[in-house]
Amino acid sequence: MVAPPAALQNDVSHFWCLEGHSVDGASSAFTVMPNGQPGLIFQQYPEAFTGFDGGPLPQLFVFGQPTGFGQLHAKGSYRQVGVSFHPAALR
Repeated sequence: MVAPPAALQNDVSHFWCLEGHSVDGASSAFTVMPNGQPGLIFQQYPEAFTGFDGGPLPQLFVFGQPTGFGQLHAKGSYRQVGVSFHPAALR
């Protein structure tokens, strides 16, 4: 996690990055936890991740406050950069 610069601290909690490669075509699972923070995610390889419903995720998307646990899955190479906002930042 990377702290935001002072000019963004009222709205941005932190920045984060996730990258890796699943081996031999295996799927890597990631648990999404309900932390109450909306966010923005950019994916370098949008075909790598599938959403909660098993469908593809867009290359760039904004999401609201998570309210429950969920599983995302990735295959092949993946690289995401995200912004976690404070709960009221996207009003």
